[in-house]
Amino acid sequence: MRSTLVRTLPLLLMLSVVGCIDAESTPDAPSALEQAIINGTIDNTHDAVITVASQNSVCSGTIVQTQPSRGIGWVLTAAHCVTDNPQYIVQADDYSSQSAIYYDIIDWEDHPAYDPRGDTTFDFAVIRFAGASASTPVTPVVTGNDGLARNSAVTSVGFGRTTRSDLPSDDNSQRYRITRNLSALDDLLLVYSLSGGGICQGDSGGPVLATIGGQERVVGVHSSVTGECTGDGYSGRVSGVYSTWLSGVLAGQVQESCDLCRQVAQSGSGGCVNTINACFQDTACSALVECLNGCTTDACYTRCADTNAAGVDKYFAINSCVCDDVCADICAGDAACPAPPACGISFADEPCNSCLEGACCAPMQTCADNATCSSCLSGDGGTACNTNTQLDAFSTCAQDQCAAECGLENTCGFSAQDAGCGTCIDNTCCDAGAACAADTACAACAGGTGQGCDTNRLFASFFDCLGTCSGDPCGVLPAANNGTVTNNGTVTNNGTVTNNGTVTNNGTANNGTANNGTVNNGTANNGAANNGANNGFVDNNGGGDGFIDDDDGGRGGSRRTSCSTATPTASPGGLGIVGLLLAVAAVVVARRR
Repeated sequence: MRSTLVRTLPLLLMLSVVGCIDAESTPDAPSALEQAIINGTIDNTHDAVITVASQNSVCSGTIVQTQPSRGIGWVLTAAHCVTDNPQYIVQADDYSSQSAIYYDIIDWEDHPAYDPRGDTTFDFAVIRFAGASASTPVTPVVTGNDGLARNSAVTSVGFGRTTRSDLPSDDNSQRYRITRNLSALDDLLLVYSLSGGGICQGDSGGPVLATIGGQERVVGVHSSVTGECTGDGYSGRVSGVYSTWLSGVLAGQVQESCDLCRQVAQSGSGGCVNTINACFQDTACSALVECLNGCTTDACYTRCADTNAAGVDKYFAINSCVCDDVCADICAGDAACPAPPACGISFADEPCNSCLEGACCAPMQTCADNATCSSCLSGDGGTACNTNTQLDAFSTCAQDQCAAECGLENTCGFSAQDAGCGTCIDNTCCDAGAACAADTACAACAGGTGQGCDTNRLFASFFDCLGTCSGDPCGVLPAANNGTVTNNGTVTNNGTVTNNGTVTNNGTANNGTANNGTVNNGTANNGAANNGANNGFVDNNGGGDGFIDDDDGGRGGSRRTSCSTATPTASPGGLGIVGLLLAVAAVVVARRR
């Protein structure tokens, strides 16, 4: 679903007269290029006449050819309609309606002799678009002699304004038509008087139609007018350029590619359009797309996904529709559609990843399929990670089967990303750490989920040892402060906590007494205790589900930018098996596609 188009019509360039029109029948030269039909009739029959929407203007055009087997179509319009970089094609009787069909633009080509600053006679262009089907309407161009002469009746169709150009804009978005008689013509131009009605701004690129051999054909392309859309209307004559240029352009083919298939699938009547609509009709997914469109960095993409997490699945469903369904064959192996991880999770470190896929595939896939477990690997699981059985099963398998390949052989039991704390564990407290890690109760205390931790001898020994390291690199010593006490746990005290400043604590302290001088956090740890998750983040591209910018293909084009993987960070202190896994390799959690 798209927002209503807003038309801002630019000041257009001067048009000089060229050609050899008979002097007696030639009107004054058009003074300016201007892009509905004044005094026309609402048109509900010429469905092939469409809107060409550019960044700052709206033109008309005609679908003159389609190739349904490849989902490609061709629009004939005016060259000055593509100088403003057309964004997309809109098919509808009223281009602001909710039922309008939008087509992404593949590319365009204007006539090589067209010069907006000089010779504007050859005001022709062809736009190739994606998403055409067998039901896409077509009005063909004349391919031979059009048989036109002075006073021949022709029909003009377009989406332009319905009032003079010197009056306030009427913001017309409907298609109109009018029939006029030619007042002059030559090999390259068709002219008729606008007295009583005719083309105006917004009609540029629209067709001049005539019945030839019993079939309506495009014989001209609206180009310019004189006066305030009240003088004469000038259109390029198709028969004058068909054999020398237009036929060759219409015969040109687009090379098959994953990008083209994606455009076709996501445009017009493409196979993934319903999936896109489902995203835009969902508040969270729509907000996610809007957020992503403003991103230029991986950090921004990640932030958008975190902020609009409820819309991520519908967003990834679009890429899944393309990569796994409509374009599965041609996009196989393409960077935009990498194969999903064999076991649901992929580690950047290849030796580790190979070992885990061979020895721990089942628990890896189970973890990837579990929202909490995959969130824990992304560093977003919170305290739920402490009791997640899928995470525990995966972690245990990794430690038992792939410790060497994944760098999990830690004889000291715990590791820390903070270099100072890591040195403290390895050089001073290795034995105490190994003893604690080997004891289930002690390890649970270090993970923040244990009970009776203040009486656990191994737990106390390990953290007492950490406290002996110079500078308290692991942050385990009690804090003495008459001002502000900040801790990473929750203050629980059966006695009295008295402080001249502010006590802020998110962890677990003790049941002792704190006074104006000392706040004692007992055996709890501000840094080393860790819930077994990770403070880092992970690239959730799994299976090629990347984030898109709308830069090309009409609404922008190739709108996919993958989030890059990054090595997670961890708080100082014991990380446990999952923390170690995340510390040695960035991971990718597969989205179910």
